[in-house]
Amino acid sequence: MTCTGTGDLLITKFDTLITAVSSLRAATIASSVRPQSVRMPAQAVADASGNALIVFATVPGGRVHHVRQLVVGGATWGTAAAGTAVVFVGTGAQDPDYPVPLTQVADSAATLPKVGFYLEDQVVVPGGASLQVLITGATSGQTYYAAIRVLDLPLGG
Repeated sequence: MTCTGTGDLLITKFDTLITAVSSLRAATIASSVRPQSVRMPAQAVADASGNALIVFATVPGGRVHHVRQLVVGGATWGTAAAGTAVVFVGTGAQDPDYPVPLTQVADSAATLPKVGFYLEDQVVVPGGASLQVLITGATSGQTYYAAIRVLDLPLGG
């Protein structure tokens, strides 16, 4: 098509714009459907009773996280970190002074630091929930750190 006037030029430019927006929309949809590996850090300070609750970000609705790796401990691998850890999936923040129900426990650590590796369906966090780490017997006032690597998928993906 040959542009002979301003109107034809505007139509051609508009068609180009629509094509670009459609391509961007398709790429956005594809990236939200495609599984993505995501690393998330979190931290908490131990309270006076020696408990620290680390809560990772809540999984968005319509998504699910398969936890592939977890590391928890002090600021570095060599940092002394007293306490034991219980890893669980929960909705809302768990009261650190209330025991975690056994049916929610996904893993535990008798000593810190701890690193855990998981297969795709071992630790699943559905939309609206979060992975949480409760450290008991912690040093009051010490900051505890954790990081997870998850496979972020659309629900049913």
